[in-house]
Amino acid sequence: MAKVFLRKEMSIGNVSAEEDDEFLYNCFFDHSAKSIATDKKNSKCFLLGNTGIGKTAIISKIRQENENANIISLSDLSMGYISNSTAIKFIKEIDVPLDYFFQALWRHIIVIEYIRISFDVTSTEKSQNAFSRILEKFRNNEPRRRALEYLEKWSDKFWVTFDENIREIELNLEREVSLLAGAEYQKFKTDVGYKNKLSELRKTHLQSRLQTVVDASLLSELGKVQDALSDYAKDNQQKFVYILIDGLDENWVGIDTKYKLIKALIEAVKSLRKVQNLKIISAMRVDLLEKVIQETRHDGFQSEKYKDYFVEIRWKGAELRKLLDTRVNYMYRNKYSSENVFLRDVFPNKINKKDPFDFLSERTLLRPRDAISFINHCFFEASENPPISVKEVQRAERNYSEERRRALVEEWAGVYPGLEVLLSSLVHRRASFPLADLLTAEYIDMIAVELLCNDRYARDPLCRGMKNAYEESQFTNENKILEQVVEVCLVLHLVGAIGLNTAPHEPMHWFYKEGHQIPKAHITKNSKIRIHPMLHSSLGINTGEKVRDYA
Repeated sequence: MAKVFLRKEMSIGNVSAEEDDEFLYNCFFDHSAKSIATDKKNSKCFLLGNTGIGKTAIISKIRQENENANIISLSDLSMGYISNSTAIKFIKEIDVPLDYFFQALWRHIIVIEYIRISFDVTSTEKSQNAFSRILEKFRNNEPRRRALEYLEKWSDKFWVTFDENIREIELNLEREVSLLAGAEYQKFKTDVGYKNKLSELRKTHLQSRLQTVVDASLLSELGKVQDALSDYAKDNQQKFVYILIDGLDENWVGIDTKYKLIKALIEAVKSLRKVQNLKIISAMRVDLLEKVIQETRHDGFQSEKYKDYFVEIRWKGAELRKLLDTRVNYMYRNKYSSENVFLRDVFPNKINKKDPFDFLSERTLLRPRDAISFINHCFFEASENPPISVKEVQRAERNYSEERRRALVEEWAGVYPGLEVLLSSLVHRRASFPLADLLTAEYIDMIAVELLCNDRYARDPLCRGMKNAYEESQFTNENKILEQVVEVCLVLHLVGAIGLNTAPHEPMHWFYKEGHQIPKAHITKNSKIRIHPMLHSSLGINTGEKVRDYA
């Protein structure tokens, strides 16, 4: 084999799929989640996984492979028109639920995009021609013709930007609210204390009137449109269309509206399966879904009802190894060598008595992004002569571990803003220890003080229970301390920071591998905790003594 060189500038790709087109498309691993999501008959359409698991890569690859696929850019939707709408704020102020309106909004957006792709609409003329073709199909079908009255309002706007479409919807809503609420709406716009002056009787009257602009009749109209489009596609052998949605975790709309809109999207996607030549595929982060559940639980949202619509992305070690070997080989053959070069050629035979891939992968949450980042750190630390030495890998691990700790805190900040406090409580502990080691008033008191005395942690779900226990001086009661420690462990387990073992001779349970949490009742003071190796360096974990391997 030709001599293998090592350079600090070497990289097997960008950790962000959005900035990694070259490696993404040339080294794409055909994960089973992609074939499940693109299966036209399979109901699973939400790619679910943590940051760096490959959701965006799959979305991008589907777009590349299908000429009748398009990614809806959430930034182009300009949902700010909705979240900043005075009419929407007024409707919220008088406690009228917006669920149906938000569902109708998504269904409108997706139906318009479906027509745009399916009929290749690029101008006003083509927009009107598309509607004429649909109308001609149902000329002698009165129920379907009535259904198309909704589409007729938009027959010259199928080609315009989402921005214009949503602005038009917001203006229509504004006009309807102004018409129905009249003087009360004008008072709301000028009086900041309007809600406090509104009598219950008047509020009930307004609720009754405004319910008509956000009720299920909107969905009923769109449902009939969907049926008509499905019939048209079936009889005319229309091409199959994929509509792709990514970036739900980004700042595409105000936070007070975001979670309700995501819940509405899930409902809308579920209903749009009626259109047989359309499949909507969306990426969803685990932490985001958790936050949607938290914020909309009072609206009756139950994630288990939607289990059939989620594809959980998980990687096996062999799959991750193949992906990394492909990327290393592509990097060398594309820039440095005509020979095949793989991981085994640039790393020592053993790192701490382990196969180099096993050593690297143990320090990841089995996500491509983690592994790519670790190897890039190793290249940066390496001298020019291969293989990369054990000391160089250890130097890379220090920077990588600190990076993973920060990334974990950032990833879960929306759900558990106090995660950094929980991670800090593990500093300088042993790699594996009994849960009983945490059952002290000092430990839980330290966490409670940190969480409760800092306003930025106020929205953390742990705060409520700790506040009650703290105020009632329950941190002297062993059962109450255990209850709080279990809550802390469940959070650390969910985010991947620790594994839990609840019974002797059973394997260590890791959420990122199994995909489900351990029931609270199974966690006792005899349970064992293991801190994930990716955090050992950052947290100064004691790994010097022989530790029983529960993994």
